[in-house]
Amino acid sequence: AFKQLKNNWLETLVFNIRMCIGDLGKGWFDINEKNFKIYETSKLNRFMELVKYRMQYTLRLLVENTLQVFISLVETPCWPCLSVEDDFVWGEDLLNSPFMGQAAPLFSLQLRMDESGAFYSTTPESFAEVLLKLFDEALTQTHQIRQVHPLLLSNLRFPPDLCLSSVGLLAEEVCNVRNRFLLAYEKACIPLRAYAKEFDVHVNLYSLIISDYIKNYEIDSKTAAEVKEDISLHHRLKRSLEETLPNLIFIGPFYVQIDHLRVFLINKRQEIINKLLDLFSARMKQSIEDLLQEYKNVMVKLAVKPESIEHIFEIRDWMETIPMSVKSLEETCKRYLLEYDVLDHFWYALGNEDFENKWEAIGWPLRIYQQVDVADKFLKEEEERYYKLQLNDEFTLNDRIDTLTTQVVSMSGYRDVSKTHEYTQEIRKVW
Repeated sequence: AFKQLKNNWLETLVFNIRMCIGDLGKGWFDINEKNFKIYETSKLNRFMELVKYRMQYTLRLLVENTLQVFISLVETPCWPCLSVEDDFVWGEDLLNSPFMGQAAPLFSLQLRMDESGAFYSTTPESFAEVLLKLFDEALTQTHQIRQVHPLLLSNLRFPPDLCLSSVGLLAEEVCNVRNRFLLAYEKACIPLRAYAKEFDVHVNLYSLIISDYIKNYEIDSKTAAEVKEDISLHHRLKRSLEETLPNLIFIGPFYVQIDHLRVFLINKRQEIINKLLDLFSARMKQSIEDLLQEYKNVMVKLAVKPESIEHIFEIRDWMETIPMSVKSLEETCKRYLLEYDVLDHFWYALGNEDFENKWEAIGWPLRIYQQVDVADKFLKEEEERYYKLQLNDEFTLNDRIDTLTTQVVSMSGYRDVSKTHEYTQEIRKVW
């Protein structure tokens, strides 16, 4: 626009004037006049003054109309905010804005957050400062439009700063417009700051270090019911974020984008849920593996081969305790399976190994009882084998006793002292 005023407008005026009076030659409207005193007394001087005043009138009219367009443009979106008090509090409803004007917002902002709280990508107060700077600079530019005199009367010398007069920076209508839009944006910033303040409740979530949170949670060793309640709480909080935080909102002249912060908070809440489920899954995996090891220890002990008849009775005494032990392990397994329902409740996908361990633990009691039957039969066979060995040993011992008795009886008849040495050797053989 200023290029049009400073160049095209002046060039058009000069061209039109030249076309009208350029060929008149010597006389009252001689545009080739070289004597400034003659020019001052000529009708051309009064004509040029008329042109100047008409240009200044046009320029003033243009500026005044532009002021009205400008104030309508920048102030209209702020109308809903003009009655806001300094102590305004937004409230819990972050989805709906009571400050949507008839005109579309002019400026786009992005709501962000750090450890100290929520803030905007651009400081709201800076908009009024920039508008004021542009406003004053634009008015100043209207005072830098040259008059047509130097361009048309090339043979005369004029001051280099000969410019048209425009609306002053301190004119009443200018001050009125300036004060109106400054007040409007001062008021518009109040609900904008109040809206950002409502997001301070999410600072703890934003600044939360998930790894530290999970580490402390693991130390607490909460029960399955407590874990389920905590995860459900995080799900409710996530759903609350999805339902209460908008992607964007209009506040007076501001178009506030919240989608990035909204997605970040929701994803972080979901990450906490996933980490808690992973932690609980790892805990259940370790518990199931410990349970399987208990079953395996029982199975290994059942497979032990007895070394003696006494060992058989020891194993049998221990086997009598197996039903109680297996029952205790089975109850533990049932409790673990109930705790696994926490993962099923949240549609957590178990790994193949965890899934196999879970169902293996269910089948172990049957395997134990089957092995008990096998071990019992084996012990009976071993007992019979040891019984037969005992009978054979008994028969062998009786034969040995009979032999020894016969030898002892025969030795009782020894009387010859000279054969003492021979008797000794024979007794040693018997012994």
